Amino acid sequence: MRKTVTLDKETILISERVKLYAQNGYPYLLFDSLHPDWPYIEECIRLGDYALVEKFPAGVSFNIEKAVQFTGGVSGSSTPFVFGKVRYGGKSYGTAYQWGTMDIAKFMDKVDASWHFHQAPWQPKADTVFYELPEARWW
Repeated sequence: MRKTVTLDKETILISERVKLYAQNGYPYLLFDSLHPDWPYIEECIRLGDYALVEKFPAGVSFNIEKAVQFTGGVSGSSTPFVFGKVRYGGKSYGTAYQWGTMDIAKFMDKVDASWHFHQAPWQPKADTVFYELPEARWW
C-alpha cells in the first residue's frame, strides 16, 4: 500500500444513495468499463440509486492507501476493496475500488488460491493468477 498508480482508462466516481461500506474519508466508489459490475452500475445511476460525481480521463493518479476485505453479516460472502485518494481538478476524492472475486468452485475444492482480480484501471493487462487471501472479519 502507499502506492500511487496511474489510471490508464477513463473512470467514474459515484456516490451511493445508501452506503453499504461506509469508510471514514472514503465516501465514493471508483469504476471503469472493465469492472465486472459496470453494466449494473450504469443501471443504478440511471435509476438514481447512485449519483455520478465525476468523470476522470485516463492519466489521473490514484494513491492507494489501504486494502480491506469485508464479510457481510447476512450473506457471509467476502468483498475486497482498495481505498485511496484520486486528485483531479484541484480536488481530492477519497474513494474505494471493489477489486477481486472468489472462485467458488476452487474454494469448495479447498484450493487456498481461489481469489481472482479482474483488470483494474491502472493495470495494462489482466492478471490471470489466482491468489490466497486471509479470511475476512465481520464488518
